[in-house]
Amino acid sequence: MTIIIARKFKNRIVLASDTMISFADGSRPEIIPGRLKAIVLGAELSIGYANYADQAVAAIQKVKKNWDVGKRDLADVFDVLCKEEMADFIVASHVEEPQLFKIREGRVTNDLNDAFIGNRDLVKLVLDDEEKLSRRPQFPSDLQSKEESLFRQAFLELFMKEGISIRDGVGGLPIFLLASARGHTYDSYAGVCRWDRIEITPASIGTQIPELEGGMASWGYNVQSPRLRGVATVGIAIRGTSLGYVYTPLQEGAYWSAVDLPNDERLAGLALQILQSETDKYAAQVEGGFEVEDLPRPPVESIDVSMLREISLHAKKSRNKTKVLVAEDGLWISCRSDVRRSGSMINFNELRQERLGYIFEIIDYHNAIVTDAGGL
Repeated sequence: MTIIIARKFKNRIVLASDTMISFADGSRPEIIPGRLKAIVLGAELSIGYANYADQAVAAIQKVKKNWDVGKRDLADVFDVLCKEEMADFIVASHVEEPQLFKIREGRVTNDLNDAFIGNRDLVKLVLDDEEKLSRRPQFPSDLQSKEESLFRQAFLELFMKEGISIRDGVGGLPIFLLASARGHTYDSYAGVCRWDRIEITPASIGTQIPELEGGMASWGYNVQSPRLRGVATVGIAIRGTSLGYVYTPLQEGAYWSAVDLPNDERLAGLALQILQSETDKYAAQVEGGFEVEDLPRPPVESIDVSMLREISLHAKKSRNKTKVLVAEDGLWISCRSDVRRSGSMINFNELRQERLGYIFEIIDYHNAIVTDAGGL
């Protein structure tokens, strides 16, 4: 069993998945690292799978080989996947327009706005959490809609509230695959999971995440995407251990590779650099990857001073004490009440007149956060 929920947000499609794998022989499930179940095949195509993992991945690998030699008609993709009736699939495509498909028992359902495969009960938990989270202040974003942000947060809630073993055969770590017109890729982010004492697979490593007082605890992790888009490669690091993994599901016979990381909080930054380097190394071995250029950073002297004045005036009118400071990388906005502090950096790339309303929304968000805390 597994859980993959996919949803379309205009021209963006998000596939949220777990990583736990259960084995038919009844042996203990592989929780970490498990398997990458949402797989990027190229700039315009991604596939998620549930049920028999080995058979599903073999079918996806066949689709990848066809894709790389130019067979990029969705009918060819469906032809391969529909023949593997031991697995269910979700297909996210930008071949022409953003499209979402579901394949179950060899039959294709198309023109979907959302789809899931795996454990049906967990879908309701995500929907319930989305409704609860919608009542809280949300950080504004021009990349993600409010609906997309709520969906991501609600999926993460599963792993905090329910634990790393959410249901029988479902759990591990949450992975987000982003399918957009700029190319399909994975999200990099840091998070926490709630779990009991567990042994890391494979057993030959013999590593356990140490148990803190009180039994159940929250543990930190990082998910690291490659610099290249269009490739099925993503890294994870378990903070507080020396364990890192790079998922390589399209590599024959190797679903992941272990990475030894320094187990020292003082070297956390170095550990992430090592993980990024290893993730990029494996990504470069996959055909079809490409880089997306970031916007060039404008020089500080080119920033419109009158715009900074408007931002400062908006901050001054805020309900709570709000500061706007010019830092090396941009504007640091900090808001404080008697019981809570909240802040974030606005990159210099954002300091354009057409972005003024968005910056005001960020200031208002931080005020809403600390105001809510003050009312508790």
